[in-house]
Amino acid sequence: MTATILPMDNTAVAFPERRRNQRQTCNIKACVVQCGFEYACVLTNISTGGACLISPCLLEEMQLLRLEIVGFGGVTAVVRWTEDGETGVEFHSDPDTVSRLGNFLERAAAQPETTAGSC
Repeated sequence: MTATILPMDNTAVAFPERRRNQRQTCNIKACVVQCGFEYACVLTNISTGGACLISPCLLEEMQLLRLEIVGFGGVTAVVRWTEDGETGVEFHSDPDTVSRLGNFLERAAAQPETTAGSC
């Protein structure tokens, strides 16, 4: 898999995709849980290995957190990057959680309206 970017001169440049897991674009409500506080967020894409989220709380690279995903439940994650209000996290999941995430993603793809609910 490759991705394409357009630099300033509008010349397309392809580079290899580094993600191990296929991401699924979504709009899923979740909560970042850290230090006893919950912060609402929205997942903009997700895979069995991680997610991209938008959250009002300040997150830093290598920060460990718990992500409570509406319709799925909790998963531990580490912040891998943060830029322009978006944050990329990598899930720290056991095989059972990865399997449940896979099932959750299949259901979410079948019914894209997964934004209902709250933390």
